[in-house]
Amino acid sequence: MKRVGRRDLLKTLATISGAAAITNTARGRTLKPASAPAQCSGNVLNVILHGMFAITADDQNITLVMPKVAGHYYAAGAFGIEKPLRSNGTDPLAYKLSVPGWKPARPVVSDSTDIVIHDRSNFHFDAEAFCSIAMPATSEVFRVSVTKRGNRHIFAGPASIASEPDAIPVVYVFQYTYAGGLPLLGDLWAADSTGGAHNLHLWAAPPFFADHAHSQEALDAFNNLFAPNLGLKLTHEQFEPPVTNIQCCGVTYPEVWSIPEARLQATQRQSAALSPVSMSPFRSNFLGSAAKTQAAPMFVSHVRDCFHVWVLN
Repeated sequence: MKRVGRRDLLKTLATISGAAAITNTARGRTLKPASAPAQCSGNVLNVILHGMFAITADDQNITLVMPKVAGHYYAAGAFGIEKPLRSNGTDPLAYKLSVPGWKPARPVVSDSTDIVIHDRSNFHFDAEAFCSIAMPATSEVFRVSVTKRGNRHIFAGPASIASEPDAIPVVYVFQYTYAGGLPLLGDLWAADSTGGAHNLHLWAAPPFFADHAHSQEALDAFNNLFAPNLGLKLTHEQFEPPVTNIQCCGVTYPEVWSIPEARLQATQRQSAALSPVSMSPFRSNFLGSAAKTQAAPMFVSHVRDCFHVWVLN
C-alpha cells in the first residue's frame, strides 16, 4: 500500500471542508454540520491543544504543562509546519506566549465540563515535566472536541480526586484578540503580519492510536507532577468516539484530529494504525528517525484518549 507523507496528508486534508456532507471520520468521530469554518473579524489567535496537558489558571495566566511520556510527539507551530520540541538537558523546557494588547481574563472551568483536580498546592511540575508554556489568561475557552462517557467512569478508585464530566474535552481552543504587535512564542513561533486568524498548535500526543496501557502510562507521568504522587488509575471503560463541534472562528475540522486519525482519514482506511517500527516519511516527519513508540491497537474501537486535566485550588 502506498505510504502517505506529511505533505501529501496536508494536501488531502486541505480538500476537506467543514461542509455538512462530512459527518464521520475513519475513527468514527462525528462532525457537527457547518457550512464553512467561521471567519474571524480582526486579529485572532487560536491556541489549540492536542494530547495530554496539565492546565493551571488564575486571573492573569494560564500554564500548560506537558508530562514526560515515552513516545509522545511534542511540537509547537502553525498547522503542518510545527517545530518539534527537543530537550537538551534534564530540566523541563519553558516558554512564554506573548499576546500584545490582550487583557487577561480568568477562564471559566467547572467540574461538570472539565476534568479538574483541586490540589494545586501539591502540584510541582518544575522537575518531572517535559515542557511548560505560560500564556495570558483568557475566558474564551472552546471545547471543540469531546467524548461522552455515559454512565461509565474515567478513573478507578475514590471519586473525590478528579471530576468526571459527562462530556470529556479532548481538544481545547484558547482564543485571543491582539493589537499593537504580533503574538510570539519564544523562538518557536510568531504570527505573521497578515490579518485574520492565526492558529498555534501545541502537541503532547502519541502519533499512534493509544490503547489502555499507553493511556495509563501517560496518566502515570501526570501523577508524577504531584508530590506525593497522585496515584490516579484509569478504568477499562470504552467511551464513544469524539464529537467535534467547532464554535470558534478560524479553526477547521482537520486541525482538531489526532495524528493517526488524520492519517486514516487521508488514506480512507477503516482500521489499523501506525506501525511501531514504521519509518515512513509521515512518521519520521512527526517524530524523527530515532523516536520510539509503542504498538497501537489494530481496531479503532480499542482507541483510548490522553485527556487534559485542570489543576486548580
